[in-house]
Amino acid sequence: MKTNRPEIVTGMRAGWRGSVLVSAAAMALATGAFFTPWLAASHPLAALALRSFFSGVCHQNPARSFVVHGSHVAVCVRCLGIYCGLAMGACFSLLRGLWKGLRKWPVRRIFLGALLVNLLDVGSEAIRLHGNMPLPRFLLGASLGIAAGLLLGWAGESWDGKPERWQDASRGSRAAPAN
Repeated sequence: MKTNRPEIVTGMRAGWRGSVLVSAAAMALATGAFFTPWLAASHPLAALALRSFFSGVCHQNPARSFVVHGSHVAVCVRCLGIYCGLAMGACFSLLRGLWKGLRKWPVRRIFLGALLVNLLDVGSEAIRLHGNMPLPRFLLGASLGIAAGLLLGWAGESWDGKPERWQDASRGSRAAPAN
């Protein structure tokens, strides 16, 4: 009797190196953003370098940031949620290889939905429908980050460690390197 449950597959999938790389990079971003306050006490120059790194992608408004260890986190609440969600989603993408039944298309729709909800939240706050709400902003950012992490982790599957050779996602074959 055939069931609709996903099949368990033994072993890792072929392109696991790229997914691990994406997971490690996402965890480094989340960790760097969150632990900046602890660095500020012992290594202020390192904390300043991290804040400078994140300043290119986040407004770093202290009123919109969590306070940890007496200092503000390097990014705002939404960006912290995105980075934490990105790390979780990328780690979850490694587990996807255990079940054949999981597909990318629902995650793409979830990503677009999370992006739309985040944009609606930004817009509604801009026209003053609500004020500064840190927890919902963090959770909305995390939902966007999880979906993005899953998609980036699955995109990492096509990387086999050799930048000149990428797998053709539509056929699973290897494309010839460009000359």
